[in-house]
Amino acid sequence: AGQSTGAGEPAAGTGAGAAAPAGGEASALRAMQAVARLAQGDAVGAASCYLSVGDVDTAARALVRGSQVEMAAALMMSLPGASTGTGARTGAGGGGCSDAAYAMLAEKAVALGEWELAREAAGAISDAAARTWRLQLVCAGHRAVESDGAAAESFKTKCLSGGGAGGGDAAETAVLQVIAGDVGAAAGAVVAAINAELATPGPWNAVLLTRLLGTLGVLSAGQHARKSIDPRVRAEVTLLRCYLGALVVGSAGYTSASHSLFHHARAALKQFAEPPGFPHHVAFISLQDLTHMGNTCPVEAAEGLSEVAATEAVPAPLRAIAARLHAGLVTKGGKKTPAAPVESITVPPGYMGLVDFAANKMEMKDALQAAAYWDAAGFTDPHFFTPPQ
Repeated sequence: AGQSTGAGEPAAGTGAGAAAPAGGEASALRAMQAVARLAQGDAVGAASCYLSVGDVDTAARALVRGSQVEMAAALMMSLPGASTGTGARTGAGGGGCSDAAYAMLAEKAVALGEWELAREAAGAISDAAARTWRLQLVCAGHRAVESDGAAAESFKTKCLSGGGAGGGDAAETAVLQVIAGDVGAAAGAVVAAINAELATPGPWNAVLLTRLLGTLGVLSAGQHARKSIDPRVRAEVTLLRCYLGALVVGSAGYTSASHSLFHHARAALKQFAEPPGFPHHVAFISLQDLTHMGNTCPVEAAEGLSEVAATEAVPAPLRAIAARLHAGLVTKGGKKTPAAPVESITVPPGYMGLVDFAANKMEMKDALQAAAYWDAAGFTDPHFFTPPQ
């Protein structure tokens, strides 16, 4: 009751003659309407609902989720830095929402191949380290598509003439290696750095991992993707880009995008005849995917968790986690999903945790781009960068 139909007419109880709800009731009502509109693809309508109760941060997020990057950036730049949570999570910089907006616009320009616009947007970032880092990414991305050596050097000079450090970590070191033309060394270093962080008990360093994810994107672009490097390293670049991208969009609530990228990460991991440097079993990825699915596809998530818990090939600690997650899963109707008897679960021969769970999936390219926009906006939630528990 009171929820918008998304077709333009007022919802029951919210027309011109109805008394306007106040305080928390109004916020809850508008949030319900916004969720409905976003589900129908109306990101602008969803943002309007949030703005009507002063929730600027969520309005900007709704616009980014709906791929309305320019509108989200305009909203973010029109407000003081303290007006949104932008930049507080994954190192968008000290300039707050304006810096994050410029970073997102630079990412958009890169996607469109508008390199001068990308450079200008990145150069407008006020925080020195964040500006240098974004300019380095733009420069490395340009190198991937520019075949004219003189033009590439000229653009590099424009991007890097300001000097300064862009973070001083493994991600910056690798991007500078890419700019210098050493794609193989950069790829090996990034893969090693990510695997080392993922091998820790967690929670993982979300700032470092998302910066390394940006480097993986550069390594996967244009001429860089065609460079002859160790094929195992190249395969791990794809695996880790999908895996980290899934964590980013998972923190955004993009179930279709996170499901797609977790799916591709599992598939990439299964292709290795010998275990790669990735420090986890394929069922580890499945558990994270199913955890994200639990909020929107609870029945399918329950089925997947039952399968993982019942598969002897899955390490015992992961089976125990799957059983625990299944026991606590709640369906949309508010009732706990009954656990299927172990003997009733049919496991395909050779099953190792790779199941194409029944949920909508976004195209891999689109899902990775969504992750890039979300993280550039500073919206990535570090709490999602943790092992399944």
